[in-house]
Amino acid sequence: MVAFALAPTVFPNPWFRVAMGDLIPLLLIAAAFIVSVRNAFDSSGHTRLFWSLMAAGMVLWCVNQAGWVWFEVVVRKPLPDPFQGHIVLFLHVVPIMAAVAIRPHQADEREGMLPSALNVVMLLVWWVVVYAFFVFPEEYIVPNIAVYSLRWGLLHRVEGEALIAVSASAFFSSSGSWRKLYRNIFLASVLYTFSTEAMQAAMVRGAYQTGEIYDLPFLAALLGFLWVAIAGRR
Repeated sequence: MVAFALAPTVFPNPWFRVAMGDLIPLLLIAAAFIVSVRNAFDSSGHTRLFWSLMAAGMVLWCVNQAGWVWFEVVVRKPLPDPFQGHIVLFLHVVPIMAAVAIRPHQADEREGMLPSALNVVMLLVWWVVVYAFFVFPEEYIVPNIAVYSLRWGLLHRVEGEALIAVSASAFFSSSGSWRKLYRNIFLASVLYTFSTEAMQAAMVRGAYQTGEIYDLPFLAALLGFLWVAIAGRR
């Protein structure tokens, strides 16, 4: 975190700042994905489903972040508005939410995986339908960037708050190592939701630049999710 904050003063080149602001988050998300996959292979039953869903959330997050890298670092252009990666960014929260919601510490392995898998599918379909109803008309049918940005930001905030609520509920209803894991997810979710809200507000004001002060809380949230995966190996 300190290195990220001080790097622009040591290397003042604007392109370096942007590259650092895009590539470091991508590497952290990729690391969280790799560790989550290893956790899935090392577990079984609902615990394996939990880590598989966490890995799915991370890989979707990687796709969105790779879009930022492509536009801002490789071709050196600003993100298009609307940005096609927004749907991926929105959906990446759903597998994480589903992972917490299945409560693997309370699951009865005798019932099998089908009920939990069906719940995950229904949760995903529900959020897709909400996004399509609430955002798609202004994004693709009759483009209206101002309304689209407002609706996307509102829906993303609601989704983040839902993840906070689900992880808080799991934390208070669990014990032992799972309680610690849910606590870490809750804290990372709080950081992620409020950091992205601050970034969105700065973008609306025209005050946001990749790699600067607004990215620090976001980077802390990414480190939090990476810690969730690492702590899960203990």
